[in-house]
Amino acid sequence: MKKVVLSWILCVLGLVALLAFLGGHSTPGDQQNGSGSSLIDGRFTLQTTKGKTVTEKDFKGKYLLVYFGYTHCPDICPASLLLMQNAIHR
Repeated sequence: MKKVVLSWILCVLGLVALLAFLGGHSTPGDQQNGSGSSLIDGRFTLQTTKGKTVTEKDFKGKYLLVYFGYTHCPDICPASLLLMQNAIHR
């Protein structure tokens, strides 16, 4: 079971890495920082459900997985979140 969970997590991370790589190869007119590379750099600012602002600095030294699902995703998102939850708690 642990190997299955790890495999799913690696697949998701691989997909994220691929999308980040493809996002760095933009077409003319896309937002860029002037060097031809993407503005994606790992920094973020988010707000919790309680209104607290958090950044990547709040998680320094900890494992962090940021997952963006859909507002209506009855099949894949809950299963993916469950796999990630199980992996984190092991």
